[in-house]
Amino acid sequence: LGPGYCVRNFGVPDTCVLKHSKYPFWTTPEFHQIQVFLPDIVVIQFGVIDSKERSFHRDFRADYESFIKLLQQLPSRPQVYILALPPLYSGAATQDGIPGKRY
Repeated sequence: LGPGYCVRNFGVPDTCVLKHSKYPFWTTPEFHQIQVFLPDIVVIQFGVIDSKERSFHRDFRADYESFIKLLQQLPSRPQVYILALPPLYSGAATQDGIPGKRY
C-alpha cells in the first residue's frame, strides 16, 4: 500500500460470519477491535469454515450482508473489499484439520 498506511489483521482462525455458529466472529475481541480501529479500507473473506455449519445455506448471505453493512456504517466509512471463496472440492479437504484424513 505504501507509506501512510497502517495495516492490521483482525482475522481469527476458524471463526464464521454466521451469527449462530460454533465459533462466530461476532463474539470475538477482534470484532470489537475493528470497530474501534476505524479502518479506511477493509478486506474480508468468510465462507470456507461457514460452509461446514448446518445453517450455511439458510443464514450465510444475510449474516455476511449484516457484517458488510456494519463495516460500511463505521464513522470512518471504509471501502470494503470482499475476497472470493477458494474452490472447495468434494473429498479433497480434511475434516477436523487432520492431514490425510479424508471425508
